[in-house]
Amino acid sequence: AQWADLSKVTAFVIASAIGSVVLLAVSLLADYLVRRYLVRFIKFAMAHQSHRHWIRAIQRQGLVDRVGRMAPIVILYIGLGMFDHPRIPHSEEIVSYGRTTLSAYLGLQFTLLLNAVLRAFEDVYSTFPFAHRRPIRTYIQASQLAVWVGAGVSALAVCLDKSPMVLLT
Repeated sequence: AQWADLSKVTAFVIASAIGSVVLLAVSLLADYLVRRYLVRFIKFAMAHQSHRHWIRAIQRQGLVDRVGRMAPIVILYIGLGMFDHPRIPHSEEIVSYGRTTLSAYLGLQFTLLLNAVLRAFEDVYSTFPFAHRRPIRTYIQASQLAVWVGAGVSALAVCLDKSPMVLLT
């Protein structure tokens, strides 16, 4: 009976290892497909619209690439649920730790995306004739600081499993 339980655990560990490799392969494949085809298609479509200031600013700041980097993170986050099994000790904690780590990394990527949006906005604003008389660089930098502080508080809240409002009060 003891060997039967051990073989079930061993079988689940082997299945989890194979599942990990498959999940990693699927996320790498999604990363490749998104970057190779979707990002290229969007860049190609935007290249034909280059007369618009926003399109050029988006291209300069690499916004499409930043969005493409989020696909494998989301796949890994969703796929981690298959490793949570009630018979395996500590599987819930391992999945929770993995999801917390991926949430923090996704938050970092989203923060970098928001900063790129702010820089793109500044690029577009600088094309207007009145931009040199009314600069917005200070407002952009204050907004970037607010985004980074918010991201830091959110990442800390995710890691501590608390609400961000609890950390701010």
